[in-house]
Amino acid sequence: MRKDSDIQSMMTDVTEQLGPINVLVNNAGSLLHRMKAVELDEATWSEINLNLTSAALCSHAPWFHP
Repeated sequence: MRKDSDIQSMMTDVTEQLGPINVLVNNAGSLLHRMKAVELDEATWSEINLNLTSAALCSHAPWFHP
């Protein structure tokens, strides 16, 4: 998920179905293969960006900051 609105929608669905969120484990993401920085292409960078963005947005969601 790359948009804050998608994260908020997901968090709303989860809390409505399961109750308050007490712990967040940012464990989602695709496994990227090892490569030299000069070998990075746009598609690989996009995968890295998705992993970073989704983890950051979930961590900043108001459900984890009383």
